[in-house]
Formats: sequence, structure tokens, C-alpha cells
Amino acid sequence: MGAGLSANFDVPEEVRALVALLVAYLAVGYLLSRWGSGRLDIGFDGLVLVVRTRRFNTLIERLGLRYRRALKVFSTVSVAAIVALMVFGVYVLHDNLYKFMFRRSEASPFMPVVPGVTLGLEALPYFAVGAFVVLVTHELAHGVVAVSEGIPVRSSGLFAAFVLFGGFVEPSEEDMARSSLLSKLRVLSVGSVANYLTALLAAVTFSLLFAPAPGVMVEGTIEGYPAHGVLATHDVIVSINGTPVRGVDDLSAFMARTRPGDVVELVVLRGGGEARVSIRLAPDPRNSSKGFMGIKLAQRFTTRIPLPLHPAAVLSYYAHRAFNWVIVLCASAAVINALPVYPFDGGQMLLWILKERGRSEGLAKAVCGAISAYFAALLVANVVLTFKLWGVRAWLP
Repeated sequence: MGAGLSANFDVPEEVRALVALLVAYLAVGYLLSRWGSGRLDIGFDGLVLVVRTRRFNTLIERLGLRYRRALKVFSTVSVAAIVALMVFGVYVLHDNLYKFMFRRSEASPFMPVVPGVTLGLEALPYFAVGAFVVLVTHELAHGVVAVSEGIPVRSSGLFAAFVLFGGFVEPSEEDMARSSLLSKLRVLSVGSVANYLTALLAAVTFSLLFAPAPGVMVEGTIEGYPAHGVLATHDVIVSINGTPVRGVDDLSAFMARTRPGDVVELVVLRGGGEARVSIRLAPDPRNSSKGFMGIKLAQRFTTRIPLPLHPAAVLSYYAHRAFNWVIVLCASAAVINALPVYPFDGGQMLLWILKERGRSEGLAKAVCGAISAYFAALLVANVVLTFKLWGVRAWLP
């Protein structure tokens, strides 16, 4: 007697798309590495596609030598600046862990970006752009300051690691080890400071080009909830039950007073016109006593350059997402790299200081290892506790 067993596996669409992207990445990388053989120094290092070229080295050397004096001033200031970033990061890690344990509603998320897990495919292009800006500014700063300190750059180029793209600079480790402590600290500190300055520059640039506008932009709806099929992406909610909606906080405050089964009347801007829609609220999955529409929201912005109302809102929405990813990733990379965790920049600085000021290299490594382990555990604890909060993906830019 026999029995046949069968199972239907419903593979999520995002997983299928990621697998397709991975296959395409490996195929294109293989073809490029074969084509580049003899023409470019291009090939796989593990699963990372690396392109090395002397052109980047020449550019880095030219910048480092031409602006040597200015770079010495900037990198010296950067040593103090990265200490400030380190102190800020240490405070945030401890303060946020305390809030997770005793005042959870006030805690902030610490979320690693994993495509298909914590990051939807729709955000992947923005993440790729932001990550590229982070890596290029970080590595370029290291490279030009290394040259200004008399430390030659061994290699430089571009890399692709599936959905992550960026640049890299590899100063000579031997020359780095022989340089003075101040030179080491200058080279190591500028990466984080360059990232932080890039975040500030992106924030200022966005504020000069765009401005907040009344209303809330609908990013999308959640399938299975009342707004799905009623509201559309890029709808702008300007009032609810006759109450003007100036921003996300206004809408959140109104929804906090609603109950499941309530009917709300929305006025939305749609395609250059105005529409009125009614939605009967469902229970909020976070609090079943509250009403819930099932929409993903974003603050509405408009262009400072005069454009028709709806195109300005849509353009501003996409620009805000792109700039926001650059700002968040650059600022986060600056603070995290400044932490006293080896091999982050802050951890490398700590190790060199302990080696130079201590009597035993073994003791310096042991102390640096213990400090790194403590702060790494603190960072992991914040990440783990973040996963326990509802709707963690909603926090991603």
C-alpha cells in the first residue's frame, strides 16, 4: 500500500525576484570577468565582482598631493569630530537599550538592511544609490588623506556585491603601520566624518529644492485592509471627516481617536483633481480597539520651483525617498564606523592608540577586543529587540 505526497510551496514574489536578480548578477559578472581578462583587472573575489584600475589611483594621488595642506587641517579636525561621533553613538546605544527595556514606546529601531527581509524590492534602487554614496565618499576620503600623509594607495576601484555597489581604496598596510600615530588617526577618522558631512549636505540640498506641503502622500495600501483598492499610490489626503490634514502627525492623531467600524470621509488629491472616498475602518493590528485603514504614508512635499500641483507632489515624493536614503545611510555609517568596535574605524583608532601608548601589544589587543565585544553585543541587543516591535519595516525610509 502506498501513498503519494505532494506539497505546493507558495514562494513569495519578492524572493523569486531576488533569486532572479542574483542569477542575473552572477551571469553578468561572469561575462564581464571573461571579457575584461587582458583588458581590465576585473574578476570575482568570492561573490564580489571587483574592478581595479590605475585611473582611480591617479585621481586620488593628484587630489591628495594638490590639497595636502587643506587635507591636513581637515583630517586633524576630523580626529576630534570622530570622537564626538563616537561619544554620541555610545550614548545612543545605551539610552536606546534602556528605552527598549523600560520605555519601549520611545525606543528607536536598529535595523540591518536585508533585501527581501527588512527591505522591500521597491526600496532597493534607493538603497543602492545611498550605499554607493556612502562607500565612495568614505573610501575616497581615506585615500586622499592617506596620500597627503605620505601613505601610498596600493589599489582602488569599484565593486559590486549583488545589490550593493561602491568603491574601495586600499592604502599600503606597511606604510600605514610605519606612519606616526597622528597620521594613522587622521587617515582613519576622515571616512566617518566625510559620511556625516555628506548627510548634512544632502539634507541642506533637499531643503533648498523642496518644501513640506499640507497633506499626506499615500505610498501604498496593505492588501486585506479597507483602503486597498479604494486609495491609490500618490493620492494625497488633505482632510478626514472635515478635519484638515497638514501632515502625518495630524492623521495619526485623528486615527488614534477612531474605533473599528467607524466610517471616515477622506478628501484626496488625485491626478490633478479632487476626490472624496469613504472607508469603514478595521481593527488596528497593534491595538484592536483602534481603527485602521491599512495605508503606508509619507509626508507630502512640493518643489520650490513652480510646477503643477500633482506632478510637484509626485516628484517631491521620489526625491524625498532618494535623499532620505542617502541621509540615513550616510549618518548611520558615520556613527557606527566611529564606534570603538574593531575593525570599524573607531576600533582601529582605539587599537593603534593602545599599541602606541601601552607597553604590551598583546595587552593592547586584549583590551581592544574586550571593548569591541562589549559594544558589538550592545549593538546586537538593539537589533534583536527591534525585531520584537510590530511593523518594523515601516521604519525604513
